[in-house]
Amino acid sequence: MNLSSGLKRLAEAETIGFWPRVYAAVVDGIFTMVIFLPPMYMLYGPVIFGTDPDHRPGTLYTVLSIVVPAVIVIAFWLKIASTPGKLLIRSEIIDADTGDMPTGKQWLLRYLGYYVATMPFAVGLLWVLWDEKHQGWHDKMANTLVVRKSPGG
Repeated sequence: MNLSSGLKRLAEAETIGFWPRVYAAVVDGIFTMVIFLPPMYMLYGPVIFGTDPDHRPGTLYTVLSIVVPAVIVIAFWLKIASTPGKLLIRSEIIDADTGDMPTGKQWLLRYLGYYVATMPFAVGLLWVLWDEKHQGWHDKMANTLVVRKSPGG
């Protein structure tokens, strides 16, 4: 995509508000669990559901439960600038300055930004409610926007 088409898309972009993004996040959570839980169950058994109060997750469990979901989400972002949930609400993630596909650095910052945004009582996610561009803290950190997917795009 050349610079002028990205800027044109940015100028015409309709940002996606809070409730559609909540719906997309729920769909993405279910999608990730469908991928994540079967191998984790095979490795650890029913303790992954919290059925054993004496179970303390080990390093491998902790790494897998953080790394695998991150890889799934970032892979979708890198490939299609969206996730299954965002596809259902016909949206994509773009660079807030150029309207183009964000860079790998932006994707990483955006994902890490989810942790920052959820720390103080999820205020950084709720920020989408009152921000004029519907950006959460993770979007602001990565300089991204969630916008309505352009027809044919």
